[in-house]
Amino acid sequence: MKRVSIILSLLILGFGTLSAQKSKVTTGTLNYTQGNYADAIIKLEEALTKPELLKQKYIAKANYYLFKSYLQIAIDTSQESTLKLYPDALFRAQDNLEKAMNNPEDDKYKKDAQNFDLTGQNDITRLWGALYNEGVTVFNQQDNDEMALKYFVAADQVKNDHFLTKRMVGSSYIAVKDTASAIKVFEEAIDVFKERYDDSKDGVAELKQGEEYKIDAGQMSYISQMLGVLHQSQGNVKEALAAVNTGLELLPGDKDIEKIELHIYQQNPELFVEAKKKFEKAIANEPENVNVKLAYADLLSKNDETDAAKDLYDKVYEQDPENFMANFGKGAYYINKAAEISEAKMKLGTSSADEAKIDKMNTEIVELLKKAYPFMKWLHEHDQDNAEWLRQLVNITPIIGKDDEMADYAKKLGELNRN
Repeated sequence: MKRVSIILSLLILGFGTLSAQKSKVTTGTLNYTQGNYADAIIKLEEALTKPELLKQKYIAKANYYLFKSYLQIAIDTSQESTLKLYPDALFRAQDNLEKAMNNPEDDKYKKDAQNFDLTGQNDITRLWGALYNEGVTVFNQQDNDEMALKYFVAADQVKNDHFLTKRMVGSSYIAVKDTASAIKVFEEAIDVFKERYDDSKDGVAELKQGEEYKIDAGQMSYISQMLGVLHQSQGNVKEALAAVNTGLELLPGDKDIEKIELHIYQQNPELFVEAKKKFEKAIANEPENVNVKLAYADLLSKNDETDAAKDLYDKVYEQDPENFMANFGKGAYYINKAAEISEAKMKLGTSSADEAKIDKMNTEIVELLKKAYPFMKWLHEHDQDNAEWLRQLVNITPIIGKDDEMADYAKKLGELNRN
């Protein structure tokens, strides 16, 4: 009989422990409803120190009200003193919300968290907004990219179908130099954009007339551009072009995406045939755009179509005689042509016929260098610390009969080299 008494005592003790843990959940919840968030956190955290003594419905309840308590002290300015005790309150809130939402035996709080109130918000959107806004604040400080990334990742975990959140997650990964993760998240962002603005859905036409779409479209352009640049930087040309093509499908005629597309073509000589078509179309669409003309001229020069490149430099120069690249392109063209003739001249012999050819070539060289001279002089006057222009002037001036200038340029070049 004595042994039975001991067993009963142990059973009573066990039930007492179970009841105590449950009581802490109840007390913590009551503290929350009364606005005593610090006390609520203490009780609820104590209850969860021994989860094995709680039924799942009490674990879910403790997690949910911990989430609400941590969120409240993070967003309520009257709770600043309590927030100092829990500077990571938003991350604790996100962790407890996730646990409450994923409780396998109790989905009550999943429904509660998703219920909208009269302000049009619910618990999930409040936490997401707090995390996102804090991430923006930290991101703009530009001195704690890792922390900004942490906030945005947490916000994305709370609300993983929000386009701008994924945009900021991707940008934060770029800031911390994690290119692979940035690409992954940017691609997820495109999927979210496509889903939200699917033209086959009812109401999307009206949605696209709103201010929110204008903001999202601008960021969609940024994402497409960044994916193109990131893939290009890794040597993945096919993926880079696919990214900008996707952007142009979603945002037809977007000039910024088109610029990135042309840049990719310009950087990859193996795409020269297709690149020519793209550039010529771009110039036809924007005949006054000097940047497109200059980029195309550079591409043509690199592929030995120097006369076509010269025509473009001429057109840019006509639009803007002060354009640096136009002056450089025209001057370089004449110098390179003179160099080609000089190289051919060196291969000739000493016969009378060859001597006649040489005399003709010398005349052509002088005429070409006379044409190059004003552009090299202009480049030197506008970029006086660049030794290249002085070297060209030192070489050109004696050939075209400007020996006095040659001495001045040689002196300047010597001084520049000494410095």
